[in-house]
Amino acid sequence: MLALKLFEVGRLSSGKAGKLCSMGRVEFLLAAGRAGVPVVALDGDELSAEFDAND
Repeated sequence: MLALKLFEVGRLSSGKAGKLCSMGRVEFLLAAGRAGVPVVALDGDELSAEFDAND
C-alpha cells in the first residue's frame, strides 16, 4: 500500500494517507498499527517526558 509507505517515511500525513485509502484518519492509524507501522515517533527524551507528565 503506497499510502502506508509514504506515511511510514514521513512524506504523507495520516489524514492524507487515510483519504488516499478511502478511510478516515483514525481508521488509517489503526490499520497502520495492525500492519506493524509505528504511528507515533518519539525519541527517548520525548518518551520520558510523556511518562513524567503523567505522574
